[in-house]
Amino acid sequence: MPISLDMIHNDVALANVSIAYKNPDLVCDILSPVVLVEKQSDKYWIYDKESFRVENDLRKPGSKFKQIDWELSSDTFYAEGHGLEGKVPVEFTQQQDPGLDVLSRTTEKVTDKILLNRENNVATALTTLTNYAASNRATLAGSGVTAANQWDYATDAGGDPFTVAKNARTAVIKGVGKLPNTLVLGFPVFEALKLHASVLDRIKYSERGVVTAEILATLFEVERVVVAKAMYDTVKKGQTPVLDYLWGKHALFAYVPPRPAQLEVSLMYTFRWKDAPNATEGVSTVKYWDQSVKSWMTQVDWYYDNKMISNVAGYFVQNAVA
Repeated sequence: MPISLDMIHNDVALANVSIAYKNPDLVCDILSPVVLVEKQSDKYWIYDKESFRVENDLRKPGSKFKQIDWELSSDTFYAEGHGLEGKVPVEFTQQQDPGLDVLSRTTEKVTDKILLNRENNVATALTTLTNYAASNRATLAGSGVTAANQWDYATDAGGDPFTVAKNARTAVIKGVGKLPNTLVLGFPVFEALKLHASVLDRIKYSERGVVTAEILATLFEVERVVVAKAMYDTVKKGQTPVLDYLWGKHALFAYVPPRPAQLEVSLMYTFRWKDAPNATEGVSTVKYWDQSVKSWMTQVDWYYDNKMISNVAGYFVQNAVA
């Protein structure tokens, strides 16, 4: 059967469903702010640290002004396509209960899968030790009272997370001139810190007496603590699911700007092609009829590239807990 315009089209309603859908357990948008770009591939600018150099600006009457220089380098991005589709048999749409929109729910399911894949891509990059400068990473092991030990011992032998935090602040501010404002904790790390002896000691006189992400943010001198709770299935399809933590048992101190900007450093940005085919805000949602299976098909795709902008804008703590 020939394809007609009423069989394949960009479904605006379903596009709005896909754009609006959020999985609250995913944190990649916080750590890798989205930059909407007009081209699939282009350059982005990297500024040097010239602004931190103290210049002698003393000038005598009639003398020339001292000229300063600044350098500009660049890197490139390429927004690759990421897309999946879902199938809705016509029998489902004809028998769905009032208030149930199977096509919308299928679009959300497809979107959730794509979002989880991006979360995995960001997590993989940001939890790879060698992606950071040697001065901006640490691997913890074993029990003890030093900064080299892990944090999951609810005694005085549970490592020293606050010395690690001090090391992280020093490394990041020396690297990019800004203090880390975000602390990412894998869920097992968050759970361990809630029981950590040194954490409990610092809040023992507080009214609440309960360790929350907000309290940890104050203790570790960051604007926010992000608890990474995303899970993934570690086995192949068809086997009994075995879930594990997508962000592992790590911690990450990072500088993330309030909003993406050309003159603003960041640990990572995601470049999303906003003018991709059939896209609304960089997201394309297409619905079409497949007669061979008598089903409506809903496709969701977008184009993006996750790029680590600076390997010194973060401090990665590998294996913060055992």
